[in-house]
Amino acid sequence: MSPDKNNPRSVETLGYVGRAIAAKEAPDFTLSVYIMQTLLILLGPALLAASIYMILARLIRLLGAEKYALIRTTWMTKIFVTGDVISFMAQGAGEFSLHPTATLSSDG
Repeated sequence: MSPDKNNPRSVETLGYVGRAIAAKEAPDFTLSVYIMQTLLILLGPALLAASIYMILARLIRLLGAEKYALIRTTWMTKIFVTGDVISFMAQGAGEFSLHPTATLSSDG
């Protein structure tokens, strides 16, 4: 089985690689490694969830269960991905509020 470069788990794994790199940088942390680990760890599950939404819509159409779906299958992926993007932005805003003094120029 060959590794899939579009696999959301690969994205999350790269985030944890960034976390391991950051652990070795102590106490002189760089901003670029911090951004890499934060973005990739948060992005992996969102990509996985988006693929689940797409499969759900396809299964509903395949089974002819459109009348039982609470959301039309043509809108399902759009609604859930929009929710994921808003959630990702809220997490980023929360992370920024924890470190308001961090700037791009602080990268070592």
